[in-house]
Amino acid sequence: MSIFFSFDSYPVISIYFSLFSLYCSWKFFSLLSRLYPDPRLIQKFAYCLFYIPSVFFWGSGVFKDSLTLSALFIFSYSIYGVIVDRKITPYNILMLAVGAYLMFCIRSFFLIILIPCLGFWFFAIFRDRFIKSNLFRSISFPLLLIIALLVIIFGLGRVMGGSSDLNETSLQNKAAGFQSWHESQGGSTYSLGMTDFSAASLIKVLPLAVNVTLFRPYVWETHTAFQMVSALQSLFFMLYFILTLYRTKLGFFSSITQDSLILFSISFSVFYAFVTGFTSYNFGALDRYKIPALPFFMIALVLINYQHQQKKVKAK
Repeated sequence: MSIFFSFDSYPVISIYFSLFSLYCSWKFFSLLSRLYPDPRLIQKFAYCLFYIPSVFFWGSGVFKDSLTLSALFIFSYSIYGVIVDRKITPYNILMLAVGAYLMFCIRSFFLIILIPCLGFWFFAIFRDRFIKSNLFRSISFPLLLIIALLVIIFGLGRVMGGSSDLNETSLQNKAAGFQSWHESQGGSTYSLGMTDFSAASLIKVLPLAVNVTLFRPYVWETHTAFQMVSALQSLFFMLYFILTLYRTKLGFFSSITQDSLILFSISFSVFYAFVTGFTSYNFGALDRYKIPALPFFMIALVLINYQHQQKKVKAK
């Protein structure tokens, strides 16, 4: 079968992967462009989805990451069409099935993270229709955040402990061996100081794991030209994040609860960054594993800055 479709040629297979990745990215880009038709935003969305170096490199070749990232985009696009646009078409159902199947078969924890975050997105869209009390509106998001965090932590625990060789003791031993092996290689390793995989330990290292995924390696931690590209990319992410915080101040947090896409994007990127950060322990592997978090984190920052600028214009 593979010979029939690809002529047993690696370049042809690469083209198939690239086209599928481009198609799924473009569909999600078209959704963003429809939700926010401002040409300035559309241009920035294009940078978020198509021009981040790590995403471009790892998300378009013959890698599992190409398939999972593509599945993430097409699943998000299709489920929005079904739930919000109410277009229960054969296409949307098929793309939902394809996206869910790829994520489940390749990296099932994608769905554990994605589903609660999609719940944030759709809850924010429909909240005002169903919740009339201002008090319940104000506490709804913190409550959902706690629920989502618990679902993700315990869901991941079930996935990692679902087989006999991945019980808690075995998982700790494997993690310790994995970390010590990478540390023996030198150069590209990092450590979060974890000693066990209990829920308390995971919550404790959450900010460290998010930081290492989104903002590391630092420039002084690089040893190769390829790592330097990743470090400069991480430096840009950090500076843009700091600039956004400086511009918006407390408005940064209010924007998250006021815009449903920002809420979805920031929650998914942070939760995914958390999982990736505490499982990689190697900057080379991290650069590949973290690519799903990067577009959504940038989308959230772009929208937060855009909203801040719009408020300043209206205030004049």
